Amino acid sequence: MNSMPVAKARSWSESLLLLVGDDSVDSQLGVLDANLGHVQRDVTEIKNDQRRAGDKLDDMNGRLDLLRDKIDQVGGDANKRIDSVAEKVTDTRTDITVQLENVRKELSTEIGNVRKELSAEITNVRKELTSEVNGIRTDLSQKIETIRGELFVVKSAVSSAKVWTLTLQITIAAGLLGVIAHGFKWI
Repeated sequence: MNSMPVAKARSWSESLLLLVGDDSVDSQLGVLDANLGHVQRDVTEIKNDQRRAGDKLDDMNGRLDLLRDKIDQVGGDANKRIDSVAEKVTDTRTDITVQLENVRKELSTEIGNVRKELSAEITNVRKELTSEVNGIRTDLSQKIETIRGELFVVKSAVSSAKVWTLTLQITIAAGLLGVIAHGFKWI
């Protein structure tokens, strides 16, 4: 802080002496003059203390400016690091996106190939099964016709056997009736 030069003013006691010129007042004026001197010294000390406090505040402002500059530098470094990490993350995200897209394309191609192969295999199996089923159907139809023929022969044989058995039974019954009639002397 700037200090102003202070011109020394005439003390009150001197001014009063000129005006009043009394001895009883002189003692009171001396006390006032002494008190006034103390006040002037205290004011001078206060001004000096203010100057020292101002110097300390100026020094503190310089330190705060240095601290602010360091904080700004650290903040700038942190921003650069954050920007660097953000760029790395963006690059990594881009790389991952490209790789995922490539994998998706490869998988789509592979799945399409597998789908085609499975469709061809299923078509082949369907054709083979259809031909096998048709072959089995033909074989079964032939066997059923053969069995029908054999059953017809068996049925004819059974019918013949029935006729023969019936004839045999009638013959036996007639023979028995002849024996019974002969035993009773009916004949």
